[in-house]
Amino acid sequence: MRWNMFRGGTSGLRNAVHLSTAVFLLMASGCGAIKRYALDMTGAVLLEGSRAINEEPDFEMVRDSFPGNLKTVEVMMAANPGNLDMLYMAGEGFAAYTYLVIEDDIDLADAAGDAKKVAQLKTRASALYLRAQNYTAQLNRTKDTPSFEVRKILETGTPDQMKELLAKFVKKDVPGLFWYTFSWVGQVNLDQSNPARISDLPRIEALINRIIELDPLYYHGLPMIIAGSVYSRGALFGGDLPRGNTYFERGVQASDGKFLIAKFNWARYYALQAQDRALYCRLLQEVIDAPSDLLLEQQMMNNVSRRWASRWIGRAASLFEDGQGCATQAPAKIDLEEVNDGLL
Repeated sequence: MRWNMFRGGTSGLRNAVHLSTAVFLLMASGCGAIKRYALDMTGAVLLEGSRAINEEPDFEMVRDSFPGNLKTVEVMMAANPGNLDMLYMAGEGFAAYTYLVIEDDIDLADAAGDAKKVAQLKTRASALYLRAQNYTAQLNRTKDTPSFEVRKILETGTPDQMKELLAKFVKKDVPGLFWYTFSWVGQVNLDQSNPARISDLPRIEALINRIIELDPLYYHGLPMIIAGSVYSRGALFGGDLPRGNTYFERGVQASDGKFLIAKFNWARYYALQAQDRALYCRLLQEVIDAPSDLLLEQQMMNNVSRRWASRWIGRAASLFEDGQGCATQAPAKIDLEEVNDGLL
């Protein structure tokens, strides 16, 4: 399985265009074996070329191009169902699009005080996360357990059944398991007042802990960042703040502090829940001040992290019990033009 998003680049996308043309010509030939081979090759090249999205520094370009890219993958999957590269691209793609774009719109709508828009966007985001989860669920299988049975155990099985199943997975299974779990966490975060969602957390914890056992450094330590977010919830909901803090420390260390989403989430989840304003302000300021070329293969996510940090640092006074803001920077004003653009 070629699930590595850090290869390919512009040349990969250029080759994908040539291959896509070849695919349509071969499909017209009527030979099933040739069609399948061409589609498999196109899926592999598209996966290699997906690095270009991660490297893109212009958020608006990503916002505009992402949906079309995702629909292209779904069209290709319709012609080649079950292709593992395509399933991975669809799962990771829909999860990333929802997190980086739709949740950004939710944040903007919330800042603008548009509760109706927030509710609409959360409904859409939840549906898109579920779509991502449906795709990645098909990647999760073992030698003796098909994907549909794996999903049934993960979502409804007993703790012992889950433990036995998770022990069968190995490091190469991490990409499918991770983006399945990431999408599940996204749905829970969008609906935290729902007891049914909160009851999913022990299952999510078991999944993320197994992923960390297998490959804690996957995607620049993103599993540990997600674990930090999951455990940094209120004690009323079974949180474990010291454990969450430890995971965030490890998550930042995984990339030597270059993957900025780690510091942003450390501030947003742990520091806020712990009411540690000094840590909150320091982390967000570090994200804002980080050089633009800190991690070239993840410019998109780093730039979105800066975008979020510049808003959240100005909210400190309303988020902390002492009513004080971040001394390092005057409270940021909401850019009304940005709000309007994000809600169109």
